[in-house]
Amino acid sequence: MVTIKGFESIETMVDAPLFSMMRVEDLLRHEKYIAKVYRNPNEHQIQSLKNMVQLVIEKNWVEALQPLSVVQQQDSIAVIFKDSAGCMLQQYLHQQKKIKPTSFVRLALSICRMLSAFHSGGWIIGNLRPEHIFIDPEDAVCKLSDFRKASRVFKKEADNYFAFASAGDLDYISPEQTGRINQVIDFRSDYYSLGVIFYEMLTGRLPFISTSTSELLYAHIARQPAALNVVDPYLPQVLNDIVLKLLAKNPQNRYQGTAGLMYDLEQSIRFFNDDNYRENFRLGEKDYVSRITISAKLMGRDPELVLMNDAYNLARIEKKQALYIGGYSGVGKTRLVQEFQRTVVETATFITKAWPYIIVILGINS
Repeated sequence: MVTIKGFESIETMVDAPLFSMMRVEDLLRHEKYIAKVYRNPNEHQIQSLKNMVQLVIEKNWVEALQPLSVVQQQDSIAVIFKDSAGCMLQQYLHQQKKIKPTSFVRLALSICRMLSAFHSGGWIIGNLRPEHIFIDPEDAVCKLSDFRKASRVFKKEADNYFAFASAGDLDYISPEQTGRINQVIDFRSDYYSLGVIFYEMLTGRLPFISTSTSELLYAHIARQPAALNVVDPYLPQVLNDIVLKLLAKNPQNRYQGTAGLMYDLEQSIRFFNDDNYRENFRLGEKDYVSRITISAKLMGRDPELVLMNDAYNLARIEKKQALYIGGYSGVGKTRLVQEFQRTVVETATFITKAWPYIIVILGINS
């Protein structure tokens, strides 16, 4: 267990490979705090944590655990938060195994309210996970403890997501965060991660489990999770449908705002014992697009895509193919390849990319 100079650990809430979350007591003041301690951080992680603390202090988010200071040691760095009643969601899930439907709705609504506050301010979280959500089960109040990947609503840098990701991050990422499909990352990416969390809360397991990174990424992109009421036949059909809507591969098929999701959760209690609820209630009925989203659809390149897919199908039957795409800078060559990549990713094809003389260029720049 990592220790913090000047503090005594009282309770371990999360003990993950990269960090620990604990309740501690200041040995001088005898006051309690919450500490998040990162083991052996690199320079990027140290700067990321300092930026996170500065961001939360500047924004003064009520829905965030309030950071007070950063304690840097030789082999660790800790963020000290103001103490609050409750525990981490991951800790709660380990204790409960899975949450009963009525209790789930109450807690899910609280998580949605928390997420709505950030989205309303134009922020996406980017790494929504149970070990980053602090909850008070008694009052159903939720707060977020990690903003290292928080960004403004529209973000396109999916390729850099894995540079500093831990293994646990990959369990909750959206298809568009994999960088393997042509899709802008926006607030709906958080809804997919929320769907993974809800799935785990109700079934006691993740929708996709794999020890292989490539298999896990492929599952997020192309595989459908087992229905929740297949994993647990006693779960209401309406909750199954809400969670699977959040887990849609295409962001346009997910909920488009927290208001519609919260309305469906509130109404779902009426239909817990009704597998034919669709006759009286339609999911997404109150779900409206609350902001303009950028379409990732490529227009006017169908002939080129047909040609590329024909070549790809020939290559799959061991007839080697080579295609050369020419054009001026900015004409859309990379964009065309990205769209082609999206169309073939469901065949579990491995796609590599490289740039001529990249090693020489990197050497000169350094």
